[in-house]
Amino acid sequence: GVQTCALPISAAKAGLQVDDIIVEFAGKAVTEMEDINNSVLDKKPNDKVKLKYKRGSETKEVEVTLLGECFMIR
Repeated sequence: GVQTCALPISAAKAGLQVDDIIVEFAGKAVTEMEDINNSVLDKKPNDKVKLKYKRGSETKEVEVTLLGECFMIR
């Protein structure tokens, strides 16, 4: 099944929308939410990372500031 993660960023500040698909986080490909969890482990709040996401047929990139840890929502 699909798992959802409360990303450690302000989605609104990052410009993310509900149907956006994250494809890269901090330079690492994302195929499932666990990839983001693993990428966050060596980061600290206020670190800046690049995030790539797909919106429809477009791929966009944005730099985001981490707020804290990523928690799994079940």
